[in-house]
Formats: sequence, structure tokens, C-alpha cells
Amino acid sequence: MSHNDVYGRASQAIGDAADSLGRKASSVAAAASDQMRAAGVDPEHLSDVARQQADQLQRAIIAEIRSRPVRAMLVAAAAGLIVGIMTSR
Repeated sequence: MSHNDVYGRASQAIGDAADSLGRKASSVAAAASDQMRAAGVDPEHLSDVARQQADQLQRAIIAEIRSRPVRAMLVAAAAGLIVGIMTSR
């Protein structure tokens, strides 16, 4: 079996798995949405509110980074160091 055959089969298998996962995720999302509606919750409204809050948080983070760039770099370096230590174990 050639390298191209193996690559082609692997690519096809990955594509099939991704398609299957996408269908399952859509099914789970639809079921969750239906259950939320049955409980009297509007999932679209929740999504809009979450998006607005995420936008506000993003703006606040950007403003903080612009007002204190050195502090932001030190925090990012510390976070990177901690993640690096945790993942190296």
C-alpha cells in the first residue's frame, strides 16, 4: 500500500468521523434547545445575552490591556509559565 493510499484512506476516515460528529452535535443541540423551550426558556434569548456579555468582557479586557500593557504581558507570561509547568508533568 502506497503512502498516498494510506493518506487518502486516513483523510476519508477523518472526514467521515467529522461529518458524523457534526450530525450528532446538531442533534444534541436541537434536543437541548427543545428541552429549554419545554422548561419555558428561550434559547435564542440566552444566546443573545451570552453574546452581549462576551462582547462586553472582550471590550473590558482590551481596554485593560491598552491601559496597562506591561502588566498584561506579565500576566500572560505568568499564565504561560503555569500552563507550561502543568502540561509538562
